[in-house]
Amino acid sequence: MVVAIAALSVVGASVLAGSSRPLADVMAHVLGGRAEGAVALVALITTTNTSLLALTAASRLTYGMADTGALPAPLAKVSPTTRVPVVAIVVATVGAIAFACVGELTFIASVTDFAVYLVFLAVNAAVIVLRHRAPSQARPFRTPGAIRGVPVLPVAGIVATLTMIPQLEPSSLLLGFALLALGGVAYLFLDPHRHDPSADVPTREV
Repeated sequence: MVVAIAALSVVGASVLAGSSRPLADVMAHVLGGRAEGAVALVALITTTNTSLLALTAASRLTYGMADTGALPAPLAKVSPTTRVPVVAIVVATVGAIAFACVGELTFIASVTDFAVYLVFLAVNAAVIVLRHRAPSQARPFRTPGAIRGVPVLPVAGIVATLTMIPQLEPSSLLLGFALLALGGVAYLFLDPHRHDPSADVPTREV
């Protein structure tokens, strides 16, 4: 919000509305000819940081799922010296390289946004379900505010996420849903607890 207000105060709403690189235009207005190099440097740093965070999160998520049996066991293998999930990191890296080779980084970013939104939906929905199934369960942290037992913040998070999803490119939504369906099929075949009734009972609440 603060960044948007600052940008509007520098170049105005009409300029930003017709720009394909609004922040770069703001920098150019302030720094002149030096803006291109400054924006490129900032973009390089932020992209590198985001890529590292994405690879770390993807590998740890893959490792965690494999460790519980939801994915093949080799993905849970860790290095005896560094204790990092080596196989999961390699798989996540190969997957990232494959997507990067598509060439359309805007398209890949849109698909990534779709995946992140799905995670947001799952996390918020899980809070609501767990609050309904085990309302008295001790928790390290309890989301404040509820109406008739339904936590307000997760509901607001779901509504906000559902509002943002339609803003993505149709092609990225198509690929995102295809990957989601593929993941669902993989879950049906790989999850060893899918026929275990005790798996529906939460053992640890969040």
